[in-house]
Amino acid sequence: MPARLNTRTSARKLPIGQELGVDYLLTGTLRWERGQGENRRLRVSPELVQVSTGSTRWQQPFDTDVKNVFDVQAEIASRVAQALDVELVGGAKASLEAKPTSDVAAYDAFLRGEETSQSLAITDPVQLRRAMSYYQQAVSLDPRFIQAWAQLSRAACAQSSAASTLDDVELCRRAAERAVELGPTRAEARLAMGGYLRAGAKNFEKGLAEFRAGLAEQPNSVALLAAAASAERELGRFDDALAHSQQAARLDPRSLIAANSLARTLHDTHRLQEADAEYARALALAPANLRTVQSRATNYLSLGDLAGARAVIATALSHVAARDVIVRFATFQEMMWVLPDELRNQVVQLQPADFDNDRAMWALKVGATHLLMKDVAQARSYGRIAADEYGAAVKRHGDDAQRLELLARSLALAGDNQAAIAAGERSLALRETTADASNGPYYKYQVARVLVQTGQHDRALDLIEPLLSMPGDLTPGWLRIDPAFSPLRGNARFDRLIK
Repeated sequence: MPARLNTRTSARKLPIGQELGVDYLLTGTLRWERGQGENRRLRVSPELVQVSTGSTRWQQPFDTDVKNVFDVQAEIASRVAQALDVELVGGAKASLEAKPTSDVAAYDAFLRGEETSQSLAITDPVQLRRAMSYYQQAVSLDPRFIQAWAQLSRAACAQSSAASTLDDVELCRRAAERAVELGPTRAEARLAMGGYLRAGAKNFEKGLAEFRAGLAEQPNSVALLAAAASAERELGRFDDALAHSQQAARLDPRSLIAANSLARTLHDTHRLQEADAEYARALALAPANLRTVQSRATNYLSLGDLAGARAVIATALSHVAARDVIVRFATFQEMMWVLPDELRNQVVQLQPADFDNDRAMWALKVGATHLLMKDVAQARSYGRIAADEYGAAVKRHGDDAQRLELLARSLALAGDNQAAIAAGERSLALRETTADASNGPYYKYQVARVLVQTGQHDRALDLIEPLLSMPGDLTPGWLRIDPAFSPLRGNARFDRLIK
């Protein structure tokens, strides 16, 4: 992909270079000339600046047609290497010389997908679905476009994370296989196939092997380093995950993916103050990124600081629409209780379209909000809708840890306690719950909430006690403020946990 050209003024070059911790900074300007389509001309004026002195090491304008923009990228990289007296070798050289696609329209669609998904730094279902449509448009225009196939695969797997669906997992697999077919050793293909194996097939070891193979070709790939860290967290290898996350953040201090990866690893290992500093850095890079907003708020909840979490939300509202914040906190982790009253009460006005037309998710979150508002009858009504939808999904697609715990939550909301307990226990018994050191504790936390709701307090505490020493969100501070655990107050076992 052509490098993004920095168009800030020269007065800003030194501070930017110092912030990034680099010796040289490549900036530039881009000026469009008149023309249409592939014949449209542009002038690229790159400049290589030495950060310590502010002096220009090299600069040269390039005039070209849009269709030749990739040739200009390779030429600029070659000239910069000459100016620095370094040699481009191996994967870096091949990556710069390779044209992503010969179809400008396909590349335009791909870039629109990247802008929409923030290069896969988001996990919001509606935005991801929009990004996927751009990636699909790109591969339709150029069926040999490896990068677009890879990002389509990764977006589909990310989409399946909110509520696993076979359609999205299948698209993740097919697109990854196509990327591998087109470029078996390409880093993008390794990233896509590893993502499918990790998130789609739940084979964390094989997924990590793919990421490591990609890193052997491109050891400085921030995306691969962050992906490897994700797989390592799932395998319980948190020291390795931390090392890879730190390396990614050093290589690209302005990468949102790298910052979130490091913050998540610190959070999961309960280094919460360090995690907060990293989440703050990530939000400085992208203040409207709702994934990071919710992650930082979650980190405050682990600290037992509900006011801090709500302060994060209040700040986010100056960058993003309130409805988007509401949908985000409802969709992921059922965190409507964290929202201020005036926002939480708006959840009941949401429609299935706000949840990527997932009626089960919509009904569960609207119903759970009615329960928070003490409207039991409405909660039961929506719980039944959600339970019917999730029950049908389990029959169609088979057992899945997340799908089953979502079914358990829905049944508990509907008042079908015995069926809720049975679904929760089935979720706990699955290999992915016990084998996944990153997501497994979350499934157990949600089942514990179901057990509290259905009156199974001792069984809930059997889950909660070991969770407090596991990586993840749950801490004594969290237990003190999460209303789902209020029925346990006065229980001697619980009171000892929250001291």
